[in-house]
Amino acid sequence: MRSNSGRVLVRTSSVCESNAAGTYLSILAFVANGDSTPGAGADDEARATQEAETVARKIKPLIDLQGMWADEQADSYLSDLGESIAPISLIYEHQYLAHQIEYRQEYSKQDTDRVLLYPTPYALTEPQLISLNDKGDRLVRVVEDDPELRQRAIELGFRVRFSGEEGTSDQLNDYLSAHGIQVPTPNRDETKVYEPDLDVLQEIINSVGSCPPPVPDAP
Repeated sequence: MRSNSGRVLVRTSSVCESNAAGTYLSILAFVANGDSTPGAGADDEARATQEAETVARKIKPLIDLQGMWADEQADSYLSDLGESIAPISLIYEHQYLAHQIEYRQEYSKQDTDRVLLYPTPYALTEPQLISLNDKGDRLVRVVEDDPELRQRAIELGFRVRFSGEEGTSDQLNDYLSAHGIQVPTPNRDETKVYEPDLDVLQEIINSVGSCPPPVPDAP
């Protein structure tokens, strides 16, 4: 193996605008804070803010080195020119798996030019569907009860879980195996990153990203 003494950089979308980049920032902050969530257990807001500022100063150089932001890292990474545009990118697991499923359908083989790596420690994104009205209740029931919709979620690489259920991880793995796609190897390190409280995370994001102040809503 040869080295060109270059830097290995991970590119993400803008930390000021992207939830995915905020998740990545939470991982960096967790590690920089001694594998501990910044602000967790702080006895007052001032102490939590101070801890957030300290962590932000440590990780800001890592973000500054990443250069130009991109709106959608998966599009760049999974494109034909991905090797030169974004050889190492932070994307969601389901985006990579959906690409492999689609690639297999089109070319009858797995895309071996791209590799999925899990960070250590890891962050688990858990978006939730919350109903606010009767129409929302109907949507929740459809998502819970419609087997075709759940199957479609598996085909898009998602691991779906409802309260009281184990979820569809095993079904997804079975689907990947049946279609000749390597099933992801579980990460042996079970250390999970917990995001800071919203105020603490926003303080880190603003400090690291030098984010502009929010534009107030029009009256």
